[in-house]
Amino acid sequence: MDKTRIIILSLAAVVIIGFSLYSFGSYSTSPKAGTKIKPVRMSASAPAGVVNNNNDNKRLLQQQQQENPNSTLSQFPTTAAAMNTYENRDKPENYYSIQFPSNAVVEHGKDPGSYVIKLPSNTAIFSVGLLDVPDTSNVQLYMLTQEEPSLKSSLQHYKLIKSNQFTIGGNRAWDLIYTWENSTVLMESVKTFVEGSDNAAVLTASASAPEFIKNSDVFANQVLQSFRWLGK
Repeated sequence: MDKTRIIILSLAAVVIIGFSLYSFGSYSTSPKAGTKIKPVRMSASAPAGVVNNNNDNKRLLQQQQQENPNSTLSQFPTTAAAMNTYENRDKPENYYSIQFPSNAVVEHGKDPGSYVIKLPSNTAIFSVGLLDVPDTSNVQLYMLTQEEPSLKSSLQHYKLIKSNQFTIGGNRAWDLIYTWENSTVLMESVKTFVEGSDNAAVLTASASAPEFIKNSDVFANQVLQSFRWLGK
């Protein structure tokens, strides 16, 4: 075997080993779906920067009610729930922290970087996951051209109420607020996309319309606004 062939084979072996190590390192060992997750911190107060009784929030609520009086997201209560902090470190470059109500059951989802959150009443379900947006698109475009049409085709009597752009933890975010029917029950959901340096985060809340009103404050003012990418 000549030197040229040896060099080629050696380079090929290095590439294969390097790719294997990269693939292994890209996804750390994640808990199985349904595994209960413990918080890293427990707190009896709202997330930093969230004060539900201040004048800024009152003005925000008034503005939301004027812009979209039919949306239940404009009907926030004014009390803060006790929140626990969770940190997800499943996927390098996509570590994040988030807070959920202290009485919620937090389980690992089926995919790396995902959580499923259930409240004791079992009437409202929150979830958070990671989305790998193609290089040929961006978060907002993907939401409008892929996610929204998918919801429309898969959910019975889907109706888009509103889409907003705002900021979460210094990152741009967009949401879809919509209603749909689960059998004969009218449901309301909000799906929020948070821009990141690698993946985007997708946070969803769903409940029957009356229960959605009760839980909208916790999701919109506390869970969403607590989200932070770690390492930034």
